[in-house]
Amino acid sequence: MAIDVITVLYVDDSPFDRDLVFHALQKEHGGFNVIEADSREEFENKLAMGGYDIVLSDFNILGFEGLQVLDMVHAIIPGLPVIIVTGTGNEEVAVEALKKGADDYVVKSPSHIRRLPQTIYSVIDTKRSKIERMQVQRELQESEARWQSLVANAPNFITIVDSSHVIEFINHPVQGLTLGDVIGNSIYEFITPEYHDLPRRFIAEAFRTGESGSYISTATGNQNNIAWYENSLAPIKNADGSVVSVAIIASDITERKQAEMRLTEMMEDLQRSNKELERFAYVVSHDLQEPLRMVASYVQLLEKRYKDQLDQDANDFINFAADGAIRMQRMILDILEYSRVGTRGQAFEQTDLNLVLTKAMANVGGQIEDSGALITNDELPQVLADEIQMVQLLQ
Repeated sequence: MAIDVITVLYVDDSPFDRDLVFHALQKEHGGFNVIEADSREEFENKLAMGGYDIVLSDFNILGFEGLQVLDMVHAIIPGLPVIIVTGTGNEEVAVEALKKGADDYVVKSPSHIRRLPQTIYSVIDTKRSKIERMQVQRELQESEARWQSLVANAPNFITIVDSSHVIEFINHPVQGLTLGDVIGNSIYEFITPEYHDLPRRFIAEAFRTGESGSYISTATGNQNNIAWYENSLAPIKNADGSVVSVAIIASDITERKQAEMRLTEMMEDLQRSNKELERFAYVVSHDLQEPLRMVASYVQLLEKRYKDQLDQDANDFINFAADGAIRMQRMILDILEYSRVGTRGQAFEQTDLNLVLTKAMANVGGQIEDSGALITNDELPQVLADEIQMVQLLQ
């Protein structure tokens, strides 16, 4: 096993035992850098300097009672491995050392001390593996905590179901329910019955093909309140690519759906109102046309019969009355066109705005005269427009 030089702090008050251990480690051809200490004071000073990979210590050494050396090492450098190198093969000593936190022990005899290098390698490798596992566990815990925080604070509902469509996980349940009410139950217990087919088909398809999909559904709470959701499906696969679960990310679109329904209702109301207005306009235009036709006819009859018998003022009055009746007939016919809300009226054509202004002023001529208003204009152009709408605009 390729490994860097291992720095060992070895404390033992017996010169013979130190030589025994030193020679056992030197057989590894420089694989160990041994720092020796023969007293408690020297050991404390050297331990405080740090930089060691492992500590070797006798069971009973000068200045220490029993396994006090273990307590000191763990207090000053937590996690630094310690091997007890003892002159006795007493199992009780070994058990006591391991209970106190020693990583292993080796008997100081020629037959046993030969395994000390491999014991050191094994302890260090085990310790490093343990540290790596702990680091991985910490990273996993941190990742899990971040994921949990992200999922818990996500505005969307995230639900995970198994192949039987039973809920395994949900970040937060439908309003009015608890996690206990939801987890372990079929997802269809929380979906409006008429919407069961879509999720059943899409979830089964996700398990079968491993592909994502989306659908819209509704869900009910414990107060029978209905919420709309747009659902996106994401298959969850294991190492061999098999789908083990399906995540359903549901976005609450209740407000959007309610707005769409309100808009639909408003459009229906508007269409109904338009139809009623069209009917009303038809009735008005139909009922008023006959009286106006009679007024126009009798005014024209007066003009023909008494034109030479009346003075100029009377003839002007008759002309004003006839012209007003004709204009009113035209305006009543136009009511039907303007009652159709949402239409743009007649097809656009070249329209003389001078003529449009003249008609608009004629329609409000009485008001202009009563108010004493003076209306002037420059020469106006021709435009592509609906003449009736332009008259109404200027009027």
